[in-house]
Amino acid sequence: MHSEVADNSDRPTGLSGTQAVWATATIFAVAVGAWIARFYMLHDSPAPPAQEPPAVVVAPPPQLSPIEKAALRAEAWALIEPRLDEADRASRAALDEQLAGVDDFFHARQAGVRPFAEAVLSLGGKWAYAKSTLPTAEADAHARYLNEKFETYLFRIDDLKQTLEQAIGGYVSRVQGFEGKLLVDVRADLSDEQFAAAGLPKALVSDEAFRAEFARLLKETAAATAADFRVSMSREVTSFVAGEVAAVVAVRIASAVATRLGLSAGVLGTGAASSWATFGLGLAAAVVVDVAISQIISLAGYDPVDAVTEKVQAALNQIRSLLVDGNPEALAAYEKLRRMQTNDPDDSVRAACRRAADSIEGSGNLGLRRELLRLHDERARLRRATLRRFVLEPAVGA
Repeated sequence: MHSEVADNSDRPTGLSGTQAVWATATIFAVAVGAWIARFYMLHDSPAPPAQEPPAVVVAPPPQLSPIEKAALRAEAWALIEPRLDEADRASRAALDEQLAGVDDFFHARQAGVRPFAEAVLSLGGKWAYAKSTLPTAEADAHARYLNEKFETYLFRIDDLKQTLEQAIGGYVSRVQGFEGKLLVDVRADLSDEQFAAAGLPKALVSDEAFRAEFARLLKETAAATAADFRVSMSREVTSFVAGEVAAVVAVRIASAVATRLGLSAGVLGTGAASSWATFGLGLAAAVVVDVAISQIISLAGYDPVDAVTEKVQAALNQIRSLLVDGNPEALAAYEKLRRMQTNDPDDSVRAACRRAADSIEGSGNLGLRRELLRLHDERARLRRATLRRFVLEPAVGA
């Protein structure tokens, strides 16, 4: 028994050395082949196509009936009208604020009235007047002296011109600001449904594009509705550039004042700088138009400074009133013509009254306040008509 067990323990139980070597070599060769095949397949096989994200299906906007579109437009207009009213009120208030600057200009000149009167009646003033009466003297020598003292103690004509243009140009600039805010607010108020119902293209979704389209349509509206305006549409209303409006209106007002003061009606006909200088020369003479009598009296030893001061003050008040409030006679005639334009039973009379009233209104004789009111009224109507076209008159096919 013991010897059999010993014999079994001497029997080999594994691979021989040669067999183990071959087995290891075979396994290694298979592994290398598998790695090479995998490397080849990774680099030479075409890459799988990229997976595209699933398409997002956007539902088309609901088709609105004409009645639904009309209701949305009406809702949009109900939102816009209060905005227009707000812009109109702001524009009207700005008008009075800008006119206050002209009043301040004349009020600030009060302190120079008496020194000017004293200069006019001084020895230098008397000598300037005496020289102007000599046969060899220049006819306007005394007027030039008056103008020099006028500018020294009261104001230069360029100062008055600048004040008028600042009032007019400042008003136009402020109205432009109100309109810019109006358009931003209107665009923000409109819902996508109301925007689409009005037939407005998506390109107008930005504030800048909306303002540009408004400006384009405003010009079209001005041309289309000119016949409906009480006063013919003027260049300054449609272009509405502050500097251009200021220059045109200021010349118109000053020309009317020059005519009223007895100066040449053509003094400011071209609006050139030289014309303003001529206006200033004539204005100084007009302020003291009857000083010659006082100067003759002063040569006899009487020096009526108080009387001349009072006259100069009255003349400045008149100039301020003519500039801002207009010619009283022209205002009375204008109001009468407008009433007849409305109430006269004869069609031809109404038409003639309208033309005459329009002529007065465009002459500058109604003053700066009425000129700015005309700009206010016409621009307000134009804004309203343009936005009505925007919202209530949709594009064809909308």
